[in-house]
Amino acid sequence: MQRLELKATHKPVQNYYSALRQFDNLGVTHETAVRSAFQGLLDHCARQHDWTLVPEWEIRRPRQQPPRRPRIHRPPPRPGHHGEFGDGEGG
Repeated sequence: MQRLELKATHKPVQNYYSALRQFDNLGVTHETAVRSAFQGLLDHCARQHDWTLVPEWEIRRPRQQPPRRPRIHRPPPRPGHHGEFGDGEGG
């Protein structure tokens, strides 16, 4: 299983908390305001494993408006490399 290298002292985490403080100083309290800061952190984490963050992935549902959620796109597994859960399917 691949491990994520991320600590509270790493710059991307510090940037995330700095952005949250800026929003707090402005009196911004709604959840969607932190979207860009969190996407930056997710993108950093994804790049550690050569994955790609797709910020607005459409989830299709019958007869309903599709919500958009962040999603990580992983490249196909390398030969001889098993997925995150060891299933041989790339995770």
